[in-house]
Amino acid sequence: MYKFIIGLAVTLISLFAYFFFGASDEVLPKEKSFIVNSRVIQPLNNQWQFSKTSPVIAHSIAKENWQTVNLPHTWNAKDGQDGGGDYYRGTGTYKRTFTLDEKFTNKKIYLHFDGATTTATVYVNGKEVGQHKGNYAAFRFDITKQVKLGQDNIVVVTVNNEVDDTVAPLSADFTFFGGLYRKVRLIASNNIHIDNLDYASSGVYWSQTNISNEKAELDVRTKLFNENSEAATITITNLLRDANNTIVAKTSEQLQIKAQASVEYTSQIALENPHLWHGLDDPYLYQGETTISHNGKVVDQINQQLGLRYFRVDKDQGFILNGKPYPLYGINRMADFPKKGTAINQEDHERDIQLMLELGATGVRLGHQQRDDYVYQRADEIGLVIWAEVPLINRINTNQAFTDNVKQQALELVRQNYNHSSIMFWGLFNEITLKPGPDPRPIVKELNTLVKAEDPNRLTTAAVAASGEKALQDPLATTTDITSFNRYYAWYYGSFSDFTKFMDHARESAPDLSIALSEFGAGASDKIHTDTPTMQDHSEEYQAIFHEHYWQDLQDRDYVWGKFLWVLADFAVDNRDEGDTPGRNDKGLVTFDRKVKKDAFFWYKANWAKEPVTHITGRRFSTRTQALIDIKVYSNQAELELFVNKQSLGKLELNGNKKIIWPQVELTLGDNLIEVANNQGKIVDSIHLTRVNSTDTKISAKLLGIDTVNGKIYNLPHGISFSTLPTVLEYPRDSSVELIKGQHELALNSGDIIKVTAQDGKTSQEYTFDSAALSAFKPTSASAEIAANLSIGPIDIPIMSAAKANDNIITGMVDDMEDVNIWNAMGKAPHWWKVDLGAEYYIDRVEIVWPQHIDMLNVGPMAYSIESAKDFKQTFDVFSESYQVAVNQESNTVIGTTSDSIAKTARFIRVKLLKTQTFADAPIVGKYPIYGAEEISVIGGLLKSDTIDINYKNKTISAEKLHTVADALKLIQPITGGSIKVVNANNTILSNEAMLDKHSQLIVTDKSNTLSERYFFAN
Repeated sequence: MYKFIIGLAVTLISLFAYFFFGASDEVLPKEKSFIVNSRVIQPLNNQWQFSKTSPVIAHSIAKENWQTVNLPHTWNAKDGQDGGGDYYRGTGTYKRTFTLDEKFTNKKIYLHFDGATTTATVYVNGKEVGQHKGNYAAFRFDITKQVKLGQDNIVVVTVNNEVDDTVAPLSADFTFFGGLYRKVRLIASNNIHIDNLDYASSGVYWSQTNISNEKAELDVRTKLFNENSEAATITITNLLRDANNTIVAKTSEQLQIKAQASVEYTSQIALENPHLWHGLDDPYLYQGETTISHNGKVVDQINQQLGLRYFRVDKDQGFILNGKPYPLYGINRMADFPKKGTAINQEDHERDIQLMLELGATGVRLGHQQRDDYVYQRADEIGLVIWAEVPLINRINTNQAFTDNVKQQALELVRQNYNHSSIMFWGLFNEITLKPGPDPRPIVKELNTLVKAEDPNRLTTAAVAASGEKALQDPLATTTDITSFNRYYAWYYGSFSDFTKFMDHARESAPDLSIALSEFGAGASDKIHTDTPTMQDHSEEYQAIFHEHYWQDLQDRDYVWGKFLWVLADFAVDNRDEGDTPGRNDKGLVTFDRKVKKDAFFWYKANWAKEPVTHITGRRFSTRTQALIDIKVYSNQAELELFVNKQSLGKLELNGNKKIIWPQVELTLGDNLIEVANNQGKIVDSIHLTRVNSTDTKISAKLLGIDTVNGKIYNLPHGISFSTLPTVLEYPRDSSVELIKGQHELALNSGDIIKVTAQDGKTSQEYTFDSAALSAFKPTSASAEIAANLSIGPIDIPIMSAAKANDNIITGMVDDMEDVNIWNAMGKAPHWWKVDLGAEYYIDRVEIVWPQHIDMLNVGPMAYSIESAKDFKQTFDVFSESYQVAVNQESNTVIGTTSDSIAKTARFIRVKLLKTQTFADAPIVGKYPIYGAEEISVIGGLLKSDTIDINYKNKTISAEKLHTVADALKLIQPITGGSIKVVNANNTILSNEAMLDKHSQLIVTDKSNTLSERYFFAN
């Protein structure tokens, strides 16, 4: 036991150090104020105090229990990306002190936030100064009357990221990371100033009303304030400077503004023979300056970078920039990172921007949400064409507050980003009919009218999910200036040919409709590889094939004005559970940490980049068991030569294609060097592949429990013979299987044994058929677990994984860490454990053996609940199971083993641990709570009865109330559309009138005729 406690202590100390010190922010010095033009800027990002609770509770917490954080910050950096859909959505409280120096004297002072999720309420020196609802836009409050010069001022911000029926989006396929996830600053201006409260925008709008190669005409709109007690005569000057800082256009005018009044002002400015902004080829920027002078002194000034350009979308030629076709293709981007969520910095943004440039993307859809201003600024500078989007997703509400909020967020998006020349499209919504809800078409029309009134010079569009015969005539597709569709044929539904049919049909039936592809993609883990990729297998190989098909179809469709694949990098969706990582959408061309570029990344780089590209695919599929394989290379070169172990396999011309395959290349046993040379003979890429004679003897099954360590196959369907085993089992590739106990011509039974011999002909494993609970060795996952051996100094702590809770093993009392057989969830509750049964069953009950067989463990009851979920098919809008509470044991007092009736049909069972009174006394750490279980058994079968007792463990049915076969067929029902029959000992089907006896057996089969169970009648 001492070793267990020491091991636990070391684990806890390590985890504590990781999560406390790793999650705690570095103590940075408070920032100093500085002057930009005539404005004072005071960053407020360092040394905030944070408590993940409401302000009422937070203010009662001792000072030392507040967490010091630096902005940007989110409280969901860990739980928002670990799966389970259980991340904290509630209130967090931030507070910080600041002192205003002499630069703020006689100034108007504003508190500016770049973003907060979702509702932020701001207090300064105890007084509420404002509230903002919306996740992604900047907001700003006038705090002049609340602050004091030369004294400590206290700002308190409460942020709440719960679902709000009055705030869009109501739902989305990403995590809503709560907190002050962008930066904060003070802005101070003189009393005569440009509007500071116009939706937190610059207050100056350079409208490119008439741009051509010969002349640029712009309207400059602004609103001016005089907050002095006397009227003022001001001079407003607008000018343009070129890249050499030379003034190339200028207007100036005097205005009279009354005391405590404002005036709206528009001036015109023109430039002959402008140098146009032309995307990646020539992202030329002017600087626009708006200056307010009073009594010969500049009192306010706003500078803007401006790229002068004109554009349109042609129904036949696609996107036209400055009068020339400009093929627009690229990527969608989500902006979260591991252990950071959306609380990221400029370096993180820049990393993604450089990946986009490496790809050769000409455009980016920054959909779903408004982005950090830095991203739009960099797009201006480097020449990426941007689609920016209102965060209206999945469905709407019809209450007026929701409509007003959507319009508010649209105005924030447009006004805050009006002068970013890279933005050419305002996206109004994404997949707005994806979830059931009210008709969104009226609000879409209102939104389009609003945005076009705000900015008539840009095009409105939308990402439409509508399908069916009338999709192209749907107002969702026709209300905006141009439209776009999200399509996932051959991933969530359909086939590659269906995508081609859709594109052909769209062109033929609506030739005047300008369309784009706003999303298309497939998931892939860089750790999942196969020789036989299939739809939704999350292999890197299938993702590559998917994108090959899509781009080969799209590349010659010039009329498609935009082609935006989904997505640059994997990102967090806490309620997803697919691929190899819960909480992850893995459709990225690069991994979540941006460290691995998947093969599909290089497919697009070969097609889009101007620099030479050659990439051999399959490098992470480095161990091969096949002697003959295809070598596939992505390249934009004219000719390539393949070398295997320094031997040339010949040259092949690409003939304009970006993919070339050398079929059936022979690998030798051991290491193989694969090299590709260009037509100058230079090696331009190489990988190593190791061919082995596989020693793999692990069988797998989607519907059965397989213990590959101890050689057990649990709950084989009734009637399966040795020859039909491949219908329910998958053998290792090139292995051989023999029956060593049992009869070939008869159905297999418990106790029969098969032997699997690996490809090498030497390694073998025997498997015995056995029966157990439905959950035995079925796939499991958990919210928190030690997933691998942890070695720290002399202590080696073995795995305590979620699978320990359904391994059909319950140990006796142990005092050694090596013998522990529990699932141990680390950290604070709640925790969850779930099992996928593979198919729907009637769940009679769930039995849980709580931790109790570890010597000196202080055992107490755990509060828990049990949830069930039915089978589901992953589709475009359904990507995980939906749970319902079946049992609530928040007041559980039972210690040891519990058994709860479920009485529901389900495929998934999830146990949630809410509180615990079980703990261990660990050195240094002290009393540590223990969550988890030694064994969780899901008991049930393919049939049910409301009146007849069924023993699902022993597969017996009480015959006390049954006399004839008709009685059994009447009182016992198969589930999920299955069938039942009653047979005798010779397997002959009995008639309804036949009497039941001790030899009678009931056979139940599911509707797919794959699963089958045999029950005996017992008196």
